[in-house]
Formats: sequence, structure tokens, C-alpha cells
Amino acid sequence: MSGFSNQDLEKISRSGEVLLERVDALIIEGSRTIPESGYLIALALTHKKPILYLLEKGKAFDRNLLHLQEDKNTAKLLQLETYTDSILEKVIIEFLKLVEKGEDRQMPSIKFTLRITPRIERYLRWKTHNTKISKADYLRDMIEDMIDADENYQKFIQHEDE
Repeated sequence: MSGFSNQDLEKISRSGEVLLERVDALIIEGSRTIPESGYLIALALTHKKPILYLLEKGKAFDRNLLHLQEDKNTAKLLQLETYTDSILEKVIIEFLKLVEKGEDRQMPSIKFTLRITPRIERYLRWKTHNTKISKADYLRDMIEDMIDADENYQKFIQHEDE
């Protein structure tokens, strides 16, 4: 962020949504507080864009950012990292690899029809009632958790990547 001129920040403020639609991710170096950072983070989260928020080692993350990390869906998009000069490049490269690979950040694109029993539907309605999550998102999250916990599948995909 420190590389943006006032003119750049004004453009972002005026057309931030358009700019964010054109990027795959957002990286913010937050060692110096810049008011626009919060706006850009909120906008990126709205557009479901991955965010890497960097902070020099030894500095504390803003409590609002830490609070955002408590939400499971937001935590998938917002990555908070501390760095030293010696590891900064590595941290950024690892983040960009995740963005390119799309791991944990894929948008659902395959339609899948599933017929369920009334009992299952009642359970899903009950489980998602008073939450901000849809039944479909709840099921997707449960399947993602199953994938992460399945050691045999993890071994399979590691061999597939080789």
C-alpha cells in the first residue's frame, strides 16, 4: 500500500470494485496504518478475493483483523502473516502459489443434484437456521472438512501432484 500515490488511492476509492474484479488477490503490507486498508479488505472479502496481510515481525495485528479470522469463511480468504526481510519473498510466493492453485478458495462451478430425505432437509434447515450460511454452503464446508481429514485421499492427491 505504501507505493500508492494519493491519486492512486483516489482512483481505488472511486472505482475499487471495478479494480478488484480484475485482480486474483490482494496483498497489503500493514506495518504503517493506512485508512484505506480496511476499505480494501472489506471490498476484497465482499468479492471473495484472497488477501495476504503482512506485518513486520514483532508488530501486533489489529484486533479487528484477528476478529475477522474467527469466522471460518473469512479465515479462508484472509491470511495474516508476519515477516522479516529474509523471508518476505518466500511468504509472498507461497501465498501466490495458493492463489494460482485455487486451493481452499475455489468457487463452486459444478452443478450437482442431490435428492435428500425430508429428515435430512429438516436437519439442514435446523442446522443453518439463525446462521449466515446456506444449506449448500454448510454441506460444502462439511465435505471440505471430510477431504482435509481423509488421510488416504491426501496421500492420493500428493502422488497425483508428483
